[in-house]
Amino acid sequence: MAIVTSGYLGYRSYTKKQQERHIFCETLFSGMTSQEVLASLRTFGEIGYNKTDVYQSGFDQIAVGYTDTKLVGQRVYLLSFRDGKYMGVSAIVGFEKVDYFCD
Repeated sequence: MAIVTSGYLGYRSYTKKQQERHIFCETLFSGMTSQEVLASLRTFGEIGYNKTDVYQSGFDQIAVGYTDTKLVGQRVYLLSFRDGKYMGVSAIVGFEKVDYFCD
């Protein structure tokens, strides 16, 4: 039973990473506006967000709480923008740790 459970959890983790990459790395593109990014994310699941201004001219972030009950679960992502155009995403994985992806 432990082998089956371990295999299932490994498969779920792999599937979650694949869906996460699809949503945040394949459907979001550099240069998109925040409205375009948020609209794209809403097609995959429920989101809540909070825009934060960073103390650099022209640079801001949107913290997105994303919920996909089937696959990804719930996680907080930081979407980065410069001069209103999308630059990339990172995920908060702990109290002070940020996971960068979409190389």
